[in-house]
Amino acid sequence: MTFPLPQATRQWKEKLQAGFRAFAGDKTALACLTLVGGYVFFAVFAPIIAPQDPQDLAQIELIDARLPPLSLGASSFFILGSDALGRDIFSMTLYGLRISLTVALISATGALVFGAAAGLTAAYLGGWVNAVIMRVVDIFLSLPAILIALLFIAVFGRGVENTIIAILAVQWTHYARAMNAAAAGEINKDYVLAAKLLGLSKPRIMFGHILPNCLAPIFVIFAVQLGYVIAIEASLSFLGLGLPVTQPSLGSLVADGQEFLLSGAYWMSLIPGFVLLLLVFAMNVVGDRIRVLQNPQLQRR
Repeated sequence: MTFPLPQATRQWKEKLQAGFRAFAGDKTALACLTLVGGYVFFAVFAPIIAPQDPQDLAQIELIDARLPPLSLGASSFFILGSDALGRDIFSMTLYGLRISLTVALISATGALVFGAAAGLTAAYLGGWVNAVIMRVVDIFLSLPAILIALLFIAVFGRGVENTIIAILAVQWTHYARAMNAAAAGEINKDYVLAAKLLGLSKPRIMFGHILPNCLAPIFVIFAVQLGYVIAIEASLSFLGLGLPVTQPSLGSLVADGQEFLLSGAYWMSLIPGFVLLLLVFAMNVVGDRIRVLQNPQLQRR
Protein backbone atom coordinates (compact mmCIF):
# COMPACT_ATOMS: atom_id res chain seq x y z
CA MET A 1 0.00 0.00 0.00
CA THR A 2 1.42 3.41 -0.97
CA PHE A 3 0.69 6.76 0.60
CA PRO A 4 0.64 10.06 -1.31
CA LEU A 5 3.53 12.41 -0.65
CA PRO A 6 2.81 15.64 1.27
CA GLN A 7 2.30 18.70 -0.92
CA ALA A 8 5.54 20.39 0.21
CA THR A 9 7.52 17.24 -0.55
CA ARG A 10 5.92 16.92 -3.98
CA GLN A 11 6.71 20.54 -4.78
CA TRP A 12 10.32 20.10 -3.67
CA LYS A 13 10.65 16.92 -5.74
CA GLU A 14 9.14 18.56 -8.83
CA LYS A 15 11.43 21.59 -8.45
CA LEU A 16 14.48 19.34 -8.10
CA GLN A 17 13.53 17.32 -11.18
CA ALA A 18 12.97 20.51 -13.18
CA GLY A 19 16.40 21.75 -12.09
CA PHE A 20 18.05 18.50 -13.22
CA ARG A 21 16.32 18.71 -16.60
CA ALA A 22 17.39 22.33 -17.07
CA PHE A 23 20.96 21.52 -16.07
CA ALA A 24 21.06 18.55 -18.44
CA GLY A 25 19.90 20.84 -21.25
CA ASP A 26 23.01 23.00 -20.89
CA LYS A 27 25.67 21.03 -22.76
CA THR A 28 28.53 23.21 -21.55
CA ALA A 29 27.59 22.86 -17.89
CA LEU A 30 26.98 19.13 -18.31
CA ALA A 31 30.40 18.69 -19.94
CA CYS A 32 32.04 20.62 -17.10
CA LEU A 33 30.19 18.52 -14.52
CA THR A 34 31.41 15.37 -16.26
CA LEU A 35 34.94 16.76 -16.20
CA VAL A 36 34.71 17.47 -12.48
CA GLY A 37 33.43 13.93 -11.94
CA GLY A 38 36.42 12.63 -13.88
CA TYR A 39 38.77 14.65 -11.68
CA VAL A 40 37.15 13.23 -8.56
CA PHE A 41 37.45 9.70 -9.95
CA PHE A 42 41.17 10.11 -10.67
CA ALA A 43 41.74 11.70 -7.26
CA VAL A 44 39.97 8.91 -5.35
CA PHE A 45 41.71 6.12 -7.23
CA ALA A 46 45.09 7.84 -7.57
CA PRO A 47 46.98 5.11 -5.65
CA ILE A 48 45.62 2.51 -8.11
CA ILE A 49 45.87 4.52 -11.34
CA ALA A 50 49.24 6.18 -10.76
CA PRO A 51 52.14 4.08 -12.11
CA GLN A 52 54.45 5.40 -9.38
CA ASP A 53 54.15 6.36 -5.72
CA PRO A 54 55.99 9.71 -5.58
CA GLN A 55 56.66 9.24 -1.85
CA ASP A 56 58.29 5.82 -2.28
CA LEU A 57 62.02 6.45 -2.80
CA ALA A 58 62.55 2.87 -3.92
CA GLN A 59 60.54 3.60 -7.09
CA ILE A 60 62.49 6.75 -8.01
CA GLU A 61 65.68 6.79 -10.10
CA LEU A 62 67.69 10.00 -10.45
CA ILE A 63 68.79 8.86 -13.89
CA ASP A 64 65.17 9.43 -14.99
CA ALA A 65 65.26 13.13 -14.06
CA ARG A 66 63.84 15.73 -16.49
CA LEU A 67 62.66 13.26 -19.11
CA PRO A 68 60.20 14.75 -21.63
CA PRO A 69 56.67 13.32 -22.13
CA LEU A 70 56.39 9.89 -23.77
CA SER A 71 59.85 8.86 -22.61
CA LEU A 72 61.00 5.40 -21.54
CA GLY A 73 63.16 5.68 -18.46
CA ALA A 74 65.14 3.22 -16.41
CA SER A 75 62.30 2.61 -13.95
CA SER A 76 59.12 3.07 -16.03
CA PHE A 77 57.45 4.78 -18.98
CA PHE A 78 56.81 8.48 -18.33
CA ILE A 79 53.71 9.45 -20.28
CA LEU A 80 53.85 13.09 -19.09
CA GLY A 81 57.58 13.25 -18.40
CA SER A 82 59.48 13.39 -15.11
CA ASP A 83 60.59 16.13 -12.73
CA ALA A 84 64.04 17.13 -11.53
CA LEU A 85 64.13 14.21 -9.06
CA GLY A 86 62.99 11.55 -11.52
CA ARG A 87 59.41 11.39 -10.27
CA ASP A 88 56.59 10.69 -12.72
CA ILE A 89 54.68 13.90 -13.51
CA PHE A 90 51.48 11.95 -14.20
CA SER A 91 51.64 10.30 -10.78
CA MET A 92 52.59 13.56 -9.07
CA THR A 93 49.65 15.32 -10.71
CA LEU A 94 47.19 12.64 -9.59
CA TYR A 95 48.43 12.76 -6.00
CA GLY A 96 48.50 16.57 -6.07
CA LEU A 97 44.93 16.61 -7.37
CA ARG A 98 43.93 14.24 -4.58
CA ILE A 99 45.39 16.52 -1.90
CA SER A 100 44.02 19.73 -3.46
CA LEU A 101 40.47 18.37 -3.71
CA THR A 102 40.58 16.95 -0.18
CA VAL A 103 41.76 20.19 1.39
CA ALA A 104 39.27 22.24 -0.65
CA LEU A 105 36.31 20.02 0.21
CA ILE A 106 37.07 19.87 3.94
CA SER A 107 37.73 23.60 4.25
CA ALA A 108 34.67 24.57 2.17
CA THR A 109 32.43 22.26 4.17
CA GLY A 110 33.81 23.59 7.44
CA ALA A 111 33.25 27.16 6.26
CA LEU A 112 29.67 26.29 5.30
CA VAL A 113 28.89 24.78 8.71
CA PHE A 114 30.58 27.51 10.76
CA GLY A 115 29.34 30.41 8.64
CA ALA A 116 25.77 29.13 8.42
CA ALA A 117 25.64 28.59 12.20
CA ALA A 118 27.03 32.08 12.86
CA GLY A 119 24.63 33.77 10.43
CA LEU A 120 21.61 31.87 11.72
CA THR A 121 22.46 32.60 15.36
CA ALA A 122 22.94 36.29 14.61
CA ALA A 123 19.61 36.56 12.78
CA TYR A 124 17.60 34.65 15.39
CA LEU A 125 19.01 36.34 18.51
CA GLY A 126 19.18 39.79 16.92
CA GLY A 127 20.17 42.85 18.91
CA TRP A 128 23.80 43.28 19.91
CA VAL A 129 24.61 39.65 19.00
CA ASN A 130 23.57 40.24 15.41
CA ALA A 131 25.43 43.57 15.33
CA VAL A 132 28.70 42.10 16.64
CA ILE A 133 28.71 39.01 14.39
CA MET A 134 27.80 40.91 11.24
CA ARG A 135 30.38 43.63 11.92
CA VAL A 136 33.02 40.91 12.20
CA VAL A 137 31.75 39.56 8.88
CA ASP A 138 32.05 43.02 7.33
CA ILE A 139 35.64 43.37 8.57
CA PHE A 140 36.64 40.02 7.06
CA LEU A 141 34.91 40.82 3.77
CA SER A 142 36.62 44.21 3.54
CA LEU A 143 40.08 42.60 3.48
CA PRO A 144 41.61 40.70 0.53
CA ALA A 145 41.03 36.97 0.93
CA ILE A 146 44.64 36.03 0.23
CA LEU A 147 45.81 38.53 2.88
CA ILE A 148 43.64 36.88 5.55
CA ALA A 149 44.89 33.44 4.54
CA LEU A 150 48.52 34.58 4.65
CA LEU A 151 47.95 36.09 8.09
CA PHE A 152 46.60 32.81 9.48
CA ILE A 153 49.45 30.83 7.92
CA ALA A 154 51.96 33.25 9.42
CA VAL A 155 50.41 32.84 12.88
CA PHE A 156 49.77 29.09 12.90
CA GLY A 157 52.45 27.88 10.46
CA ARG A 158 52.30 25.51 7.49
CA GLY A 159 50.49 22.18 7.41
CA VAL A 160 47.29 20.57 6.17
CA GLU A 161 45.27 21.50 9.25
CA ASN A 162 46.51 25.10 9.29
CA THR A 163 45.83 25.51 5.58
CA ILE A 164 42.27 24.29 6.12
CA ILE A 165 41.83 26.77 8.99
CA ALA A 166 43.21 29.60 6.85
CA ILE A 167 40.82 28.87 3.96
CA LEU A 168 37.92 28.46 6.41
CA ALA A 169 38.71 31.89 7.84
CA VAL A 170 38.48 33.33 4.32
CA GLN A 171 35.26 31.59 3.30
CA TRP A 172 32.94 31.47 6.33
CA THR A 173 31.82 35.08 5.96
CA HIS A 174 30.06 34.43 2.62
CA TYR A 175 27.87 31.76 4.21
CA ALA A 176 27.25 33.85 7.33
CA ARG A 177 25.96 36.83 5.36
CA ALA A 178 23.75 34.71 3.08
CA MET A 179 22.33 32.72 5.99
CA ASN A 180 21.71 35.87 8.01
CA ALA A 181 19.70 37.42 5.18
CA ALA A 182 17.74 34.22 4.48
CA ALA A 183 16.98 33.57 8.16
CA ALA A 184 15.87 37.18 8.72
CA GLY A 185 13.13 36.61 6.17
CA GLU A 186 11.92 33.45 7.93
CA ILE A 187 11.91 34.50 11.59
CA ASN A 188 8.54 36.30 11.53
CA LYS A 189 6.68 33.66 9.55
CA ASP A 190 3.78 31.75 11.06
CA TYR A 191 5.56 28.41 11.48
CA VAL A 192 8.31 30.04 13.58
CA LEU A 193 5.76 31.86 15.75
CA ALA A 194 3.85 28.60 16.21
CA ALA A 195 7.04 26.81 17.27
CA LYS A 196 7.69 29.53 19.86
CA LEU A 197 4.14 29.24 21.23
CA LEU A 198 4.64 25.49 21.59
CA GLY A 199 7.59 26.21 23.87
CA LEU A 200 10.25 24.64 21.65
CA SER A 201 13.85 25.45 22.54
CA LYS A 202 15.81 28.04 20.57
CA PRO A 203 18.28 25.51 19.07
CA ARG A 204 15.38 23.32 17.92
CA ILE A 205 13.60 26.25 16.29
CA MET A 206 16.80 27.53 14.69
CA PHE A 207 18.24 24.29 13.37
CA GLY A 208 15.11 22.17 13.09
CA HIS A 209 12.68 24.66 11.53
CA ILE A 210 14.42 27.77 10.16
CA LEU A 211 17.61 26.17 8.83
CA PRO A 212 15.96 23.71 6.38
CA ASN A 213 14.18 26.63 4.69
CA CYS A 214 17.43 28.57 4.21
CA LEU A 215 19.67 25.89 2.73
CA ALA A 216 19.09 26.60 -0.98
CA PRO A 217 21.21 29.79 -1.21
CA ILE A 218 23.86 28.24 1.05
CA PHE A 219 24.40 25.26 -1.23
CA VAL A 220 24.52 27.57 -4.25
CA ILE A 221 27.32 29.55 -2.60
CA PHE A 222 29.10 26.27 -1.83
CA ALA A 223 28.97 25.25 -5.48
CA VAL A 224 30.11 28.67 -6.69
CA GLN A 225 32.94 29.07 -4.15
CA LEU A 226 34.44 25.57 -4.39
CA GLY A 227 36.56 26.46 -7.41
CA TYR A 228 37.69 29.64 -5.67
CA VAL A 229 38.73 27.60 -2.62
CA ILE A 230 40.93 25.39 -4.80
CA ALA A 231 42.50 28.51 -6.30
CA ILE A 232 43.28 29.92 -2.83
CA GLU A 233 44.91 26.67 -1.72
CA ALA A 234 46.93 26.54 -4.95
CA SER A 235 48.03 30.15 -4.43
CA LEU A 236 49.24 29.44 -0.89
CA SER A 237 51.09 26.32 -2.01
CA PHE A 238 52.61 28.15 -4.98
CA LEU A 239 53.99 30.78 -2.60
CA GLY A 240 55.42 28.01 -0.40
CA LEU A 241 53.10 28.87 2.50
CA GLY A 242 50.47 26.16 2.16
CA LEU A 243 50.91 22.43 2.35
CA PRO A 244 54.30 20.95 3.35
CA VAL A 245 56.75 19.53 0.84
CA THR A 246 55.83 15.98 1.85
CA GLN A 247 52.24 16.59 0.69
CA PRO A 248 52.51 18.42 -2.65
CA SER A 249 49.39 19.89 -4.20
CA LEU A 250 48.85 21.20 -7.72
CA GLY A 251 50.00 24.67 -6.68
CA SER A 252 53.31 23.45 -5.27
CA LEU A 253 53.91 21.30 -8.36
CA VAL A 254 53.58 24.39 -10.53
CA ALA A 255 56.01 26.24 -8.26
CA ASP A 256 58.53 23.38 -8.30
CA GLY A 257 58.64 23.31 -12.09
CA GLN A 258 58.73 27.03 -12.86
CA GLU A 259 62.52 27.30 -12.49
CA PHE A 260 62.96 24.83 -15.36
CA LEU A 261 60.66 26.63 -17.82
CA LEU A 262 63.47 28.59 -19.47
CA SER A 263 65.60 25.46 -19.79
CA GLY A 264 62.95 23.77 -21.94
CA ALA A 265 61.48 21.42 -19.31
CA TYR A 266 58.06 23.03 -19.67
CA TRP A 267 56.09 19.92 -18.71
CA MET A 268 57.04 20.08 -15.01
CA SER A 269 55.03 23.25 -14.46
CA LEU A 270 52.73 23.44 -17.48
CA ILE A 271 50.94 20.10 -17.03
CA PRO A 272 49.95 20.56 -13.33
CA GLY A 273 49.06 24.18 -14.11
CA PHE A 274 46.79 23.16 -17.00
CA VAL A 275 45.08 20.53 -14.82
CA LEU A 276 44.51 23.16 -12.11
CA LEU A 277 43.22 25.73 -14.60
CA LEU A 278 40.78 23.27 -16.16
CA LEU A 279 39.52 22.13 -12.75
CA VAL A 280 38.84 25.67 -11.49
CA PHE A 281 37.19 26.62 -14.80
CA ALA A 282 34.90 23.55 -14.79
CA MET A 283 33.86 24.12 -11.18
CA ASN A 284 33.13 27.78 -11.83
CA VAL A 285 30.93 26.92 -14.83
CA VAL A 286 29.00 24.30 -12.84
CA GLY A 287 28.60 26.62 -9.86
CA ASP A 288 27.46 29.53 -12.02
CA ARG A 289 24.89 27.34 -13.79
CA ILE A 290 23.50 26.17 -10.44
CA ARG A 291 23.28 29.80 -9.33
CA VAL A 292 21.32 30.73 -12.44
CA LEU A 293 18.92 27.80 -12.03
CA GLN A 294 18.28 28.73 -8.41
CA ASN A 295 17.46 32.37 -9.29
CA PRO A 296 14.55 32.67 -11.77
CA GLN A 297 15.37 36.36 -12.40
CA LEU A 298 18.78 35.42 -13.81
CA GLN A 299 17.17 32.82 -16.11
CA ARG A 300 15.03 35.49 -17.77
CA ARG A 301 18.01 37.66 -18.70
